[in-house]
Amino acid sequence: MSYGPKRIKKQIPDTRRMALVMMGVVGVVILLLLAGIYRQRSASDFYGSHDALIRIGDDDINYISEHASKNGRKDNGGKTSGNAEGKGGSAADGNSENGRAGSTNGRNGSVNDADDSGNGTNSGVPDRYELDVNCIPQLPELPGGCEPVTLTMVLNYLGIQVDKYLITDQYLPKGAIGETDPSEAFVGDPYDAYGAYGCYAPVIVNAANRFFKDNEYGYVAVDISETDMNELIEQYVYKYRRPAIVWASKNMEEMYPTAVWFVNGREIIWRHNNHCMALSGWDEENYIVADPLSGVCRYGKALFENRYIQNHMNAVFIMTAEEYAQYAASEP
Repeated sequence: MSYGPKRIKKQIPDTRRMALVMMGVVGVVILLLLAGIYRQRSASDFYGSHDALIRIGDDDINYISEHASKNGRKDNGGKTSGNAEGKGGSAADGNSENGRAGSTNGRNGSVNDADDSGNGTNSGVPDRYELDVNCIPQLPELPGGCEPVTLTMVLNYLGIQVDKYLITDQYLPKGAIGETDPSEAFVGDPYDAYGAYGCYAPVIVNAANRFFKDNEYGYVAVDISETDMNELIEQYVYKYRRPAIVWASKNMEEMYPTAVWFVNGREIIWRHNNHCMALSGWDEENYIVADPLSGVCRYGKALFENRYIQNHMNAVFIMTAEEYAQYAASEP
């Protein structure tokens, strides 16, 4: 009996099967490569690059609103935000005259929440110091909402029990991409991973003070932008034993302009990788932040200061009504 024909007959299906598998693998690789090229081109088309700014005019606004979720790619935990050239806004009004004198559950600067170890400096500020700030994640619900989430973290630190949704939904002013000044309202939708840019200090001051007034809390949010880091540490975070809201960049990555539009004749330049967080401490080499995207992080002081300056030193601090009255009286 010959087994030759049977062996040949069995080998033919195996060979075809292997060929089909190889063709399938090659096909998948080709599809992945094409998808990668498409994604890269889409991201470049929507957000621009170092070499070409996206200039947003009236004809582009509808396109962005309709196609942001399809053509955008976010690197800031689902968020790309930027900075308007120049800073708007001013210190907050004292909206808490009739409010409670601070939260009864708030820390109000408890020294026990910090590490005062270290030799300190001539100013009396220790070399190492850290406030116990509970870091609230912005993901997955608010991929574009680092600013309202950071405000929520600071409110919680003060003992005010509020969640990120209430602040975002009821107190954060919002406006359309290409039509809104980020110093006046949040640009885009913080719930949309591809349709959110962000906002700056005056907007968070406004949101916080509306919340304090509506709920009769004896606090005032103050725009302390253009305060250098030394003063921010000495005169605010350490003096009052509270975190400050600051703007730097996502993971301290480079920021660069990616979009331009005009609001009331003012040119708005949007910066990629813009990010908001709470400054909660420092050591000899680093600043410590509660980051709604990355958790509690330490960043080298020189790099952090550079990113803070690139963001026009946007910063917000919350005081009690009594502290604000003294602060306002001391301002020139």
